[in-house]
Amino acid sequence: MKLNMATRVIAGFTVVILLLLILGAVSWLTNNELKQATQITQKLSLPALDATNALSESLSEQQRLIMVAFHTPRSSQLPDVKNKFEQQNSIFAKQYNTLIPLLQGRQEIQSILPEVNSSYQEFTGLGKRMMDNKLQALQLQENLIKTRD
Repeated sequence: MKLNMATRVIAGFTVVILLLLILGAVSWLTNNELKQATQITQKLSLPALDATNALSESLSEQQRLIMVAFHTPRSSQLPDVKNKFEQQNSIFAKQYNTLIPLLQGRQEIQSILPEVNSSYQEFTGLGKRMMDNKLQALQLQENLIKTRD
């Protein structure tokens, strides 16, 4: 079966057009999948990242404040440090509560949150107790120095 030149050219263009249509459809589907993945990232991952960064910053600041309290030479300086510690505790709690709804349905991550909260509560309890003990020790030291003089 002999095909003339016009028929071959039309057949060639038809094949190219069909391939372009198939390629366009595949590209469109892939683009939709990427769009959905990007939306999930924007709605979940980025806010969760912001919240966990804020948790980390708050925890680091609380650790720094505990070290400041430990090395404070005067009892008059401790209430200010303790107030800042409490402010950071409030920031941590707010960010933790922001993180909980973001991780709904993400069992592998959500199961860790109670352990994080428990460890954090233990950390803050020990930090507050250390500051209270330091305050009592400094007040006792200052009273002993006053009575000696």
